[in-house]
This record gives sequence, C-alpha cells and structure tokens, in this order.
Amino acid sequence: MTREQKHAAKKKKHRKVLRAGLPLDRVADQTLTTTLRTLFECGYSQNAIVDRVSALARESKSRFRRPPEENRASRDDWVQIVTLWSLDPNYVDEDGQPRALPVYGPAPSVEALLKRVDSRLSPSEVCDQLLAKGVARRVGEQLAVNAHAPIVFDPGTPEQSAYHLQMLHSVSLNIEHNSSPANGAVWVERQAICHNFPESALPAYSTDTRKRAQAFLEVEDATMHRIATVTASNGRTVRATVHILFSARETGVPPDSSSATAQEPPQRGRVVKSTPTHTRTGRKARP
Repeated sequence: MTREQKHAAKKKKHRKVLRAGLPLDRVADQTLTTTLRTLFECGYSQNAIVDRVSALARESKSRFRRPPEENRASRDDWVQIVTLWSLDPNYVDEDGQPRALPVYGPAPSVEALLKRVDSRLSPSEVCDQLLAKGVARRVGEQLAVNAHAPIVFDPGTPEQSAYHLQMLHSVSLNIEHNSSPANGAVWVERQAICHNFPESALPAYSTDTRKRAQAFLEVEDATMHRIATVTASNGRTVRATVHILFSARETGVPPDSSSATAQEPPQRGRVVKSTPTHTRTGRKARP
C-alpha cells in the first residue's frame, strides 16, 4: 500500500468514526456556514478552525447522544400556539384572556392552532408538552392556558437543543442580512455593555431582566400579530423572530482596572456587530 493509499484509508476510517448522527439540514448548515464565515472574516486561521472542529468532534464522541430521526430544528415549532392562543380574537374572551379549548376539532381548538404553526407533533403530544411545562391546565375535557405564558425547556432536553439551534440560526440570519442588506434596510441589532459589572449581581440582574424582557416581547408579539392580520395577503410571508439574550464573559481586567478594556479578537475585513438578544424561551413568531 502506497503512502497516499494509507493516508486515504486513515482519512476514511476517521470520517467513519465521526459520521454518527443526522446530516446537516438547512437550518444547521446555514448557522454553521455563517459562524465559520464570520470567524474567517475576523482573521482567524482557517487551519486552526478546522483543527478545532475536528478536535471537538473527537471529544464529543464519547458523550454523543444520537438525535431522533427528524429535523431537530422543528421540534419546538408548536410553542407559538401559546402566542396565537393569547392574541387571536377567536381564542380570547371579552377580557382578552385565552379561552379554554377542546383538543380536537375545528377552530377554535388546539388542533386548529397546531395546523396554523405547521408543527409535526400531534395535538395530544402538544397537550402533553403544555401540561408538562406548566403552561396549560385541564378544565374538564378542555385545556386552558395562561396568556403569554413563557415556555422554559428543561436543560439538556431535545426541545432545548432545538430551541438553541433556532436561536443561533436567527443570529446567523441577522449577520448575513446586515453584512449586505437588501435596499439598505438593516435589521435591528443593538447591545448594552458594562465592562465592569459585578459578578455577584448577575443572578438578581438576570431575574429582573427576564421580567422586562417578558413585557417587551408581549408588546412585540401583539405588534407582529397585528401587522400580519392587517396586511394579510396571498403574497410571500416570512418567519419573523425577535430574540433577547444576556451574556457575560471574563474580561481579563483586574477589579481595580475598570477603565481598561479587555483584549478583543483581531479585526480584519468587514466585522458585524454582535446581535443583542434576550430571548424568552419558546417565544417565536411564525407566519
């Protein structure tokens, strides 16, 4: 066996070891592509990035959990029914509170809402999810839900992974669009930064921010729903999403050097600002 043949056999064996799992779907592929392109534009070595991805794949192999045989990004599409249930005039009472609904049957029903968000789950599966998340409760043979109830996925669950992928995908779409905005229409990306925020204050601040984010997203839900209703047509529609997220990272700056700034990554070519996002889990808008 020649040297080239040995190298090809070794490469094939390596690829076979790392081949477990599903192939990249459109959402995952676009998210990964945008992330890698952004790293390249920031001037990082392509070889270093490839080596890191390969190393991460090898590290993850021992704790890899095979995903279900479906598009992972579609697993949480059903969460938008809570938004529709809270806003659609046919689903709320005279006080604006969501009505109790039958699970099956024509609108108004959970089954009818599910068809509107194009989820792959069955009505009974969605009801189980709503009850398990504490978002809904049974009222006789019907289901009742709290208005604008936030849906929080348990850590490490397939639903949380699907939601995180959708969030990353939204950020990548924002970056791609704002790198070359059509007709100069830039999508919103804003951030608030404090370079010397006390770490001990993070839990209380995060709790308080969730309340403000909840109120903000309820307004955005209503605004997008109103626009979609008033301007309804047979034309092209898109899935519009507003995310809010918070992050904190080590700055490498001593506590007594608050005026200094942490070292930033190399800046080459076009660099897009980071997208601000504080996201209420399960909050998505879909045509």
